[in-house]
Amino acid sequence: HTADTAAYEAARCAMVPGATVIEAEWEARALIEAAGLRNTAVTVSPTEITEETAFITVRVEIPANDNSWMLSSQFTDVIVASEVTLLTERSPIVRLTGIPGLKAKKSKMKGEKPEI
Repeated sequence: HTADTAAYEAARCAMVPGATVIEAEWEARALIEAAGLRNTAVTVSPTEITEETAFITVRVEIPANDNSWMLSSQFTDVIVASEVTLLTERSPIVRLTGIPGLKAKKSKMKGEKPEI
């Protein structure tokens, strides 16, 4: 749940005008650190947020090996990951340009052929 919450809150932080990638990373890391998790990875995409950025994706990865006090051999080298993509709070034109990218991302996650 921490991976889900950190990814979502970081994406919410980054979707507003004027937000930066660093602010999104800080938001995710604050929640991760509050949970006492170690050796995590936070990835924000795109790497630079501008007024033309239509959507934000944040991925949080938490390695089970480093963050479990009781780990079964079935879960060695398991990474708990969560990824959230949100439309930004931009002008309607900018938001509309991002919709094809979101549809393609959704299709890719489902294993479907992307629409052209």
